[in-house]
Amino acid sequence: MDLNKLASETSLYLQQHANNPVNWYPWGSEAVQKAKSENKMILLSVGYSSCHWCHVMEHESFENEEIASIMNNHYISIKVDREERPDIDAIYMEALQMMTGQGGWPLNVWLTPDLIPIYGGTYFPPETTHSRPGFADVLVRMANIFNDDPEKIKQRAHDMHEALKQDVIAHIDRSEISLTTLRDAVNTTQKYYDEKFGGFSSAPKFPASMHIEFLLRYDKLVGDPNSREMALFTLRKMCLGGIYDQLGGGFHRYSTDSRWLVPHFEKMLYDNALLISVLCDAYQVSGDVLFEKTLAETVNFIRKEMTHSNGAFFASIDADSDGVEGAFYVWKFDELQQLLPEADFPEFSAYYDVFKGGNWEENIILNRTHSTLDFSILTQANHADFLSRVSSWKEILLDERSKRNPPVTDKKIITSWNALMLKFLCKYWFITLDDDVLKMIHQNADYLKNNATNGTDVYRITSVDGKSTPGFCDDYALLSEAFCMVFKVTGDESWLKLAKSISTTMIQLFYNSETHSFSYTRSDQEDLIVRKKDLFDNVTPSANSAAIQACFQVGKLTGDIELTEISTRSIESLGSILSEHALSFSYLLQIISDKLSHNGSEIVILGSENEKFLEVLSGRYLPFATVVTGNSFEKSEFDTFSSKISPQVGSQVYICKDFTCQKPIQDLETFRSMI
Repeated sequence: MDLNKLASETSLYLQQHANNPVNWYPWGSEAVQKAKSENKMILLSVGYSSCHWCHVMEHESFENEEIASIMNNHYISIKVDREERPDIDAIYMEALQMMTGQGGWPLNVWLTPDLIPIYGGTYFPPETTHSRPGFADVLVRMANIFNDDPEKIKQRAHDMHEALKQDVIAHIDRSEISLTTLRDAVNTTQKYYDEKFGGFSSAPKFPASMHIEFLLRYDKLVGDPNSREMALFTLRKMCLGGIYDQLGGGFHRYSTDSRWLVPHFEKMLYDNALLISVLCDAYQVSGDVLFEKTLAETVNFIRKEMTHSNGAFFASIDADSDGVEGAFYVWKFDELQQLLPEADFPEFSAYYDVFKGGNWEENIILNRTHSTLDFSILTQANHADFLSRVSSWKEILLDERSKRNPPVTDKKIITSWNALMLKFLCKYWFITLDDDVLKMIHQNADYLKNNATNGTDVYRITSVDGKSTPGFCDDYALLSEAFCMVFKVTGDESWLKLAKSISTTMIQLFYNSETHSFSYTRSDQEDLIVRKKDLFDNVTPSANSAAIQACFQVGKLTGDIELTEISTRSIESLGSILSEHALSFSYLLQIISDKLSHNGSEIVILGSENEKFLEVLSGRYLPFATVVTGNSFEKSEFDTFSSKISPQVGSQVYICKDFTCQKPIQDLETFRSMI
């Protein structure tokens, strides 16, 4: 079969459509000019490689010769990987939400030759059903309207373009940062909280990692046991549920039901990064071994399944294998019964909720109602012996699972997602002090330093062949944050200098000093119909929130007051939007918590015996403290560190708050008593 114009693209998602009978084009001037010269509508289709319904629609419609013929005769068809071009996705997803109130992927939008959206939807079946219009019918109907009623199309396009150009942040009053904002967010959270299964919505349920992390910070800030319980209960339910891969580790994208049982089976790098972060907090708050074990398994999953030999992290693992969603992860009752020791099977079944008929479409998704410790107590089993049996069961099932065809891994290397994982691996290292984790940190940081930035500019996608695409605001912001964390782990100031350089460029390219906000796209980008802001935190931190955090962190570490003030003004500029939509600002609420703690304390550990002091901190939940470890800052160019040196023998600790440092501490017990 002849290949279309996607054949030379590097994106796995675009390559998957290269042999469709549809004459797909990548986003670019060639497709737009062709649409204008032939006066045809553009059919823009956006998705990503691990999207189940994207695969379904490809098979049903884009591989269908009749539908492809309609598309080729009446449209210029453009395929976009949303992970490569989140800016395009954001504009047209907002347009779809304006038009229909819905969103999701695949995203299919009908555009004028000038790229203005006039109609759209998500998944379309190939033929019309009682509940959904068929894709073929919609294609024909929209082509007829475009040709027969150009004035209607023109007016529709004008109205949509004007709506998309609105900048909501330019029309609101500023408000000062206050505890009231956090309190209102917690009260709203309580209204949506599921007391039976945890979480903050009905099905589908997303992990809400950033919001759980905010609740733990709020408890630390004001002392609110209810916030702490909502956070820990939700996280426990997720760790025990089917949303977590009970055998191989790592979390699936979200749960399709209210009890965290049936996931959408794709595994995303960003989800697992954010869950590593909140699991670190939960473990330090509670000491619960469930969180410690889940953390270790998730990091091990990332190391084994989502890490390139050069240290970079892959983007995602598909939900489907052999064309069936979840096929790699689910089991049949008889299959499990044959694989496991007969004497163990009743206990195994009780532990993993296994029964005839299965819990999902006659399949079994392994999940638990109790942790290993609680189950041992409940069944009066010796805990050590039970752990040994669980380990044996996992080994048997993982060996069998390894014989199946695995889902495809999208080996795209996305800077912002890599930066999230790098940042939170650093956080995990402060708990474990593990050499293997430190190796992952060094390898990934070196890869990003050498490939994702030239010291000022940042790239969105990098590859082993040296190709790269320009970065967006979140790529700059999260990379700057990650390099700040690498500095904290290593004490190597070159990382902090690099973080500051990147944040400076970020401000030049994305910051609007009049509205005190960050745009998602660069000021010099020309191929979009509008320049949008990314304000609301979703499954990842918004670009605006991430940029505020980067300015706050770099400013605090370097003593750059201008950066700190930019972060404060940017929060205040959100005004009533922040208080009215608090649940959509989970990452920003964490930053506000940090600021209201009056920046916490700085703990700088220097010398040759740092580990014993770090071990004291590893079990303490200190979310507002800045911990830095290294050898010496005798020649530091930053005032915050320039006077801090290591002793000739051993280590010493500087504890500072509000720009005032106490005498250096060399005695471990004294240090323990002061934190």
